[in-house]
Amino acid sequence: MKNQEAHQRAKKVVEAKIGFFCVIDRKADSPEFDYYMGVEVSNYNEIPEGMETITIPAGNYAVTSFTKRGNMDVLMTVKYITEKWIPENGYTEDHQKPGCIYYEESFITGYEESGYDGNLTAKVFIPVK
Repeated sequence: MKNQEAHQRAKKVVEAKIGFFCVIDRKADSPEFDYYMGVEVSNYNEIPEGMETITIPAGNYAVTSFTKRGNMDVLMTVKYITEKWIPENGYTEDHQKPGCIYYEESFITGYEESGYDGNLTAKVFIPVK
């Protein structure tokens, strides 16, 4: 995909004010994964050309809110959940389901206004079994 096309699609995601980033096809004990950016829709009838649909399956997820001031905050949150919270609470990661980071409108609006300088919160969802 050309950079301009990618930029236009990303702009549509930001304009929607509700977005998520989703890790799909994660491999246990591997750093490799597919990463998707998207918006929540109520139906698949009006998906723009060139975009794909992803359905997040129902299931058990470890969910927590976190303050994001940069990408390291995401990594530290995911690391805490996967390396400490999940094993201490008797769960294992479910690598058959996607993990997601969910950004509500307040996050996107706050980021547009002041970047990471505010107390921007997002939610991370890690599938567990």
